[in-house]
Amino acid sequence: MRILLDAWAILELIKGSDKGAKVEEIVRDSTLACTTSLNLYEAKYKLTGRYGEARIDKMLDEVRATTQILPITEEAALAAAEVKLQQKQLSAVDCNAYAVARLHKLEFVTGDKGFTGLEGVVLV
Repeated sequence: MRILLDAWAILELIKGSDKGAKVEEIVRDSTLACTTSLNLYEAKYKLTGRYGEARIDKMLDEVRATTQILPITEEAALAAAEVKLQQKQLSAVDCNAYAVARLHKLEFVTGDKGFTGLEGVVLV
């Protein structure tokens, strides 16, 4: 399975939670693990204040070492707008990550129940 991790999945991995252990298993079993630059932004933003800058950088370096970081292209941004129009409860960052996953034919790994029922979603 080829996957894209959203920020929630990255944060659960970093926290080492039970759900993070499930995400880790999915990553281990995948043939390709990716995330987006926006997901790194969101993870860093949410970690700031809980940890020092050096520790956050080390945590995100570990994510970078095990995932391919995909950019948000114009095509992905426009596809994300279509997702957002249909799924208003989802954040713009999440819609962009989901659009990148769909464009790259990756399964989207998330804990966000707002993605329930959407194609290509692995809900943890």
